[in-house]
Amino acid sequence: MYALLAAKGMRISEALGVETGHFINDSRTILVEQQVDKDSPRIVKDLKTEAAKRQVDLHPDVAEYLRHYTSGKCGLLFRTANGTPHLYGNLEDRWLTPRLTKMGLDEKGMGWHSFNRFRKTWVAGSSLFGRHE
Repeated sequence: MYALLAAKGMRISEALGVETGHFINDSRTILVEQQVDKDSPRIVKDLKTEAAKRQVDLHPDVAEYLRHYTSGKCGLLFRTANGTPHLYGNLEDRWLTPRLTKMGLDEKGMGWHSFNRFRKTWVAGSSLFGRHE
């Protein structure tokens, strides 16, 4: 999940809504068509904006990593033991924040959105030096 968020800058609710059937083009593209509801562990088709429904191309290395991760799975990529979607607030409290704290990186405003900011900053920096994704 961390690799997907950092590599593509997807919203956490979108990433948690990804199912194996959303991978197309030999797993090099993800169809973003749904997300996890903020307050309940259910999938909703309403995305934040109309433009949020999109196809996300993956770097070949990320695609290969996710192809291995999804091998033999069906349905939601990131689900609880009983098969329901994770609530991203719970994941942040139980997994992300403790890891950021341990690394000395937890500060106000850090959280899932920081993955999106990382992606935008990296792309902007890459274009300044003539590198492309």
